[in-house]
Amino acid sequence: MKALIIYDATGRIWNVTYGEDILPTGLSGMVADVPEGRSVYGIDFSGSIPKARYEELPKTEVEQISGKIDALSESINHLVTGSVMPMTVACSFIAETFTDDQAVQVPGLYPEWDGNGMAYKTGTRLRYTGVLYRVLQDHTSQDDWTPDASPALFAEILIPDPGVIPEWKQPESTNGYAKGDRVAHGGKTWESLVDNNVWEPGISGTEALWKEWR
Repeated sequence: MKALIIYDATGRIWNVTYGEDILPTGLSGMVADVPEGRSVYGIDFSGSIPKARYEELPKTEVEQISGKIDALSESINHLVTGSVMPMTVACSFIAETFTDDQAVQVPGLYPEWDGNGMAYKTGTRLRYTGVLYRVLQDHTSQDDWTPDASPALFAEILIPDPGVIPEWKQPESTNGYAKGDRVAHGGKTWESLVDNNVWEPGISGTEALWKEWR
């Protein structure tokens, strides 16, 4: 991709306009071809002609997760002589190590809740009616102990999509909002200032717990 880079005599970059290939008259700068997956971060004056310096773009959370899955799957395949480990098995292994923020981006890696005598371990994540839950204590499932009706056994992960700001829901003591979580409430958007935040945003006395966002 072409990029117009405006810089000064010290090499400090003042502006980078991607997709622009014309250098305005009177400005100190250059037009460079930026390699895919990189961004401009400096100017190299070591040669007779200044050159742009590039750095790798940071990977998104999903790309990092995908990379972990691919690496684990490859490692397992090397260990299993004469067979190929299914990707779903590799995914289930790595999914156990994800944080809640990572887990909600790939909910399909987690199994649907089974109420027919399934033994669940503390910390296990599962899906129920399209919502991701975390198991709070070891137990054997029963058909009437559904995740949405058993707060002693399950905690709903309240930010199901990091790219969407959800309506505030009253959490239990086991699944309060994390620091940095954003919710909509009372016609405003709020950001949690603390972890395990179970208080309603906007009410008197919560100024140290929530701040109005934008």
